Amino acid sequence: MKQTIPSKNKKIQNALMIYPPIGLYMRGEDRCQSEIEESSATVPRTPIDAINIGGVLRDKQIKFHFRDYSLENKSWKDFKIDLEIIKPELIILSTTNTTILKDLLALKITKQLSPKTITIMKGALFFSIPKKILSLPEFKPLDIAIRKEADTVISDLIDAINNIHKNPNSLSKVQGIIYKKNNKWIETKLGDFLKNLDELALPDLNVCNNSLYLNPYTGNKITTIETSRGCPFSCYYCLTPIISGKIPRHKSPQRIVDEIEICVKRHNIKEFFFKADTFTINKKNVIETCKEIIKRKLKISFVANSRTDTIDEEMITLMKKAGCQIIAFGIESGTNPQKEQIKKGSKISDDIKAISLCKKHKIKTYGFFMIGFPNESITEINATIRFMFKLNCDFVELHIATPFIGTPFYEQSKALGLIASEKEILGHSYFSNPVIGTKFITAKKLKQIRKKALRKYHLRPNYIVKKILSLKSIAQLKNYIKYGLRLLKNTKSV
Repeated sequence: MKQTIPSKNKKIQNALMIYPPIGLYMRGEDRCQSEIEESSATVPRTPIDAINIGGVLRDKQIKFHFRDYSLENKSWKDFKIDLEIIKPELIILSTTNTTILKDLLALKITKQLSPKTITIMKGALFFSIPKKILSLPEFKPLDIAIRKEADTVISDLIDAINNIHKNPNSLSKVQGIIYKKNNKWIETKLGDFLKNLDELALPDLNVCNNSLYLNPYTGNKITTIETSRGCPFSCYYCLTPIISGKIPRHKSPQRIVDEIEICVKRHNIKEFFFKADTFTINKKNVIETCKEIIKRKLKISFVANSRTDTIDEEMITLMKKAGCQIIAFGIESGTNPQKEQIKKGSKISDDIKAISLCKKHKIKTYGFFMIGFPNESITEINATIRFMFKLNCDFVELHIATPFIGTPFYEQSKALGLIASEKEILGHSYFSNPVIGTKFITAKKLKQIRKKALRKYHLRPNYIVKKILSLKSIAQLKNYIKYGLRLLKNTKSV
């Protein structure tokens, strides 16, 4: 396929971004790629990539359309209708390692119905994708892949596309993309990450149906506020160093609270997920952000993520006062030696202290644990599960470790012979279809262990009683029943 070139003097006027109709997955946050329906408590979150890109295209006066087909209960037929009605010059598809091969069907349909439409993909896979994967026949309908933070690339990319008829090499000047020209893939320079996040366009919440994104705890509308990008730690399984960098970059507290205020006043949204690779990595920023929320008298609630070694009493106290209801902690393993193996950096003592601190201040905790690393034995896995029970977080998730391309975990798995080729990781998921087992345990056995542990955790009589006693409304009761039934379904024996 030759490079798709727009007609002379015809500029991009319509863009359509899609989450294809193949099920619910965490697509918008590139490092998180879980299948939602198979998780213990994950729910669809506001498509942060779409509202960020929408903000950029709004400022360029380009009509931007977003469709989350699965969440909207729509089909491939609806996608075809949208192609006919919208007539987009650009299709932008947000993909994951799990869904990539199925997602490409959307681009195939696009080229069949509208050959001149330029097809673009974004997702963590492209930050370090081997060329041999792009050469697979399934990728034939793809014109351009973004291998950088998409909202920092899309404006320059559109300008270059608009200029192709004058300068056939205009795409080569756009940093952070891979594009096809005369059946060859060309990779441009990656360039630096945007340092000042306050320079980003304001997200455009008008591009999505906000009533679809609900807080599973309250049943109310919830949206995502991005507070920072990047993390200085070196967890060997994590995509963050690749997709966001190791130097944290923060929005100013004023900018963060400006975005919150827009959501409250324009969209009547008062519940938030603060998206950051680690929200609590910069104590000064956290404290100033909380003080700004309090100063403006915004009656909101929020969920944030953290490491257990980055919080203290002063921070937790202010977070609670500003409206923090839940903190999600990446705890991962239940022994210090295993934490050292995966280069987590935190210790068991940090985990115990952090969870205790949250309980003291009546902030709920969401513990994320992980099993299935290459050298992990059943003894070590059982230790992690026992620790999960000991910490007794309000909510938990147990991931099966996934070796994403570009991570040290992936390289170790290849060296041990657990992965034979790059293509093997495509189409797999955290929960229902793990990529690999360990040197000692099969992938199928890991699934069984995960299901048994989660079922046992959530069916403890004292856990159920605690949840019932915490109920504050009929809506909460309905939500607990809904997600409880989903959990029971997902944790049936393999």
